[in-house]
Amino acid sequence: MARISGNTTDKDPKGNITKVTFDFKKHEVKLRPILEELGVIEEDEFDKDFREGTPIDEAHQELLDHVRSKKWDK
Repeated sequence: MARISGNTTDKDPKGNITKVTFDFKKHEVKLRPILEELGVIEEDEFDKDFREGTPIDEAHQELLDHVRSKKWDK
């Protein structure tokens, strides 16, 4: 098997792989879904709020409606 930089394996005396260490920063896109499925990492509050938040076009329209509804002093 080819060696990938930033990743290591530990083996027992029989040569069986017992532990694999990955460079998460380098391979986050591929590793994150697997680790979330296994329950090793959880989606943080920011990601949950962002995913469940108001779409930008809808938020923009709400802002415009709010600004237009105000009575501005001249």
